[in-house]
Amino acid sequence: MKSSLGILSVVVVALFVCAQCEFRAGMKTGLRAPKLVYSCTVRNDYPGIVDVEVRYTHPFENRIVVDRATLAHGEQKFFDRRDFQNVDKTSFAAVVSDVVVKDVTNPEKEVTLGKDQFNIYSPTADYKIHVVAADSPAGFELQHGANL
Repeated sequence: MKSSLGILSVVVVALFVCAQCEFRAGMKTGLRAPKLVYSCTVRNDYPGIVDVEVRYTHPFENRIVVDRATLAHGEQKFFDRRDFQNVDKTSFAAVVSDVVVKDVTNPEKEVTLGKDQFNIYSPTADYKIHVVAADSPAGFELQHGANL
């Protein structure tokens, strides 16, 4: 009997608190999922050769790790997830903070895709980025999306 009374008290308090916060069906609650990219694939559909630099930010240190590749027309590269271990062997994933693409024949022509520009709503692996010709100062642009 004592345990039933305790459970009933918890249920009544929970219902009261819920009524106080004006919960409505369909209302979003809680925190948003973090918009993180762990890995990406860059495909070069631009007629020229491009240098690609993917910058990963370390999760707890002020450190950036860089992975690079040179892609000819039609080539692609998967930039895999980067994991770091601390001294007690706990593993943490780095996140992609920037993708910089430069024209090999004219390195001043570059386009940068920053983490705030990623079209995602939750943590994402294998984010797709296509380098395509465009009427822009660089001569190309980056089309991107999780389901590209």
